[in-house]
Amino acid sequence: MKLLEDVFSEIFTFIKMKKAVRLKTKDHDFSEVYIEDFFIHDGVLKIAYRLKETFMESVLAEIVSIDGRSIFDILGLNEGDFHLFEEERFGRGEEKPLVTQNRYSVKTLTRYLKEMIEGDINLMEVYIKAELTNLSRSSQGHIYFSLKEDDAVIRCVFFKSHQTGTLELKNGNVVELVGSLKLYEGQSSYQIVVQKISSLGEGFFYSQYQALWREFHSLGLFDESRKKAIPKYPKRIALITSLKGAALEDILKIWGGKNYFDVVIYPSAVQGKDASKEMVEALRLANGNSEIDLILLSRGGGSIEDLWCFNERSLVEAIASSSIPLVTAIGHEIDTSLCDYASDLRLPTPTAAAYCLMAHYEGLGDRVEHLRKELKEAFLVALGEVRTRCNELKASLIDCFSQKISEIKGNLESKKILLKSLVPKNVLDQGYVIVRDDHGKQIKRLKEAKGSILTLEFSDGKLSVLIERG
Repeated sequence: MKLLEDVFSEIFTFIKMKKAVRLKTKDHDFSEVYIEDFFIHDGVLKIAYRLKETFMESVLAEIVSIDGRSIFDILGLNEGDFHLFEEERFGRGEEKPLVTQNRYSVKTLTRYLKEMIEGDINLMEVYIKAELTNLSRSSQGHIYFSLKEDDAVIRCVFFKSHQTGTLELKNGNVVELVGSLKLYEGQSSYQIVVQKISSLGEGFFYSQYQALWREFHSLGLFDESRKKAIPKYPKRIALITSLKGAALEDILKIWGGKNYFDVVIYPSAVQGKDASKEMVEALRLANGNSEIDLILLSRGGGSIEDLWCFNERSLVEAIASSSIPLVTAIGHEIDTSLCDYASDLRLPTPTAAAYCLMAHYEGLGDRVEHLRKELKEAFLVALGEVRTRCNELKASLIDCFSQKISEIKGNLESKKILLKSLVPKNVLDQGYVIVRDDHGKQIKRLKEAKGSILTLEFSDGKLSVLIERG
């Protein structure tokens, strides 16, 4: 009799020798599969495998043969020997532990459920008609969405390899699809792998959303002219959100320790039938606080059903009539509610809102430093211009003074020459004579010549003459 541990060891040894094997189970015969794990359950050896060509997640099945050889032949066992393993480990007639009484490990139970779901012939090809929500596309081209009906939701994936044509899918469309149900062990969740899908037009949520949008738009609730300016440096912000939501944690984590402004939290449900009523009341309280200069209404992402309260008439009208500037940050970037249209500013996410509303404070120090540098540079430029102008004036004054001095010197020289020419001695040198009477008084006119003796003064001496009057 082989021990159970020996059987497992032999299976591992056999599988390690092969990269891929031909595997036959009770329901299928595959030419090339990769074996991932195996276990014994109720005396039957079951195996988890994946197909190379599709890279499907592990499928659980009962082994019949590997590479054409019976598993029992490989191990040299009879089909009943697996039951004997249990008897050998726990003893004949002994009470087996809970592990044999439908007690599973997480891995074993998940694989069992996977086998039950994916092995059910009724779930291998299902046809569903429902409203499409939460549409998204991966970078690889796969399409992910949910199907919604009342309170029930099923997630779906439409792999790129199955997509043909140019089908345009939108949130709110009613679609009809065919696919198979798959369970993914990593998250213990199931979803439909879509094979074909077609759109049948608008669904209930989308058509209701469009009708409300048209009505509110016609009432002017979305007009840009009625939107209020958002203060760059708010002093006190009213934050309306759920105390249990991730939005509050994300926002306060960014604002924490900054001390740019005060934050007053007005708790409110942001999902469910009473959410819009609570948010309207929170808006009323915030508008009644004279110290509030900005309101932020925010919550994290969710399905169209989770966010539907932000399309409710009472809330949209309350936002449009707010006397205080109001910012919305609801869901993700792709989510746009009617409240976003009515608000004074819509930001894509709570995180984006937190950064945006403190952006001017964050840049204030940088702007002050920038202005300081600009002022310093302007002062240096002005000082350089003043110095240049002073140097120019100095040079101009020097030139002016030099010119004036030259002119003065020229005038002085002329006057000096003139004065020199008027010095009596110099005049006498030019042949002139000074006439004086006998009293020594200079005679300038003939009628002044009285007496009989005159003195004539030459440059080199004097001469007395006797006047004879006829």
